[in-house]
Amino acid sequence: MINDILDEIRIAEKEAEEMMERAIEDAKLAVISADEEGRNIRNTTIRAVKEERRKVVESATKEGNTRYNKILSAGKLEAD
Repeated sequence: MINDILDEIRIAEKEAEEMMERAIEDAKLAVISADEEGRNIRNTTIRAVKEERRKVVESATKEGNTRYNKILSAGKLEAD
């Protein structure tokens, strides 16, 4: 009787140990997955910000050139 109870306790302890090992492995996989997802989000954000910055610089350059040409044109008309 006591041996049966001890055997059941040992079995339960072994099952608990196996569950812990699986939980630890699952947690490690979750961390790896989260790290990869975080890296992907970061890289996507960096690309989006660089593209947005490029567009803003391009737009500002065009606007600056347009205003510069208008100022030069006005100055030439005034000089003539």
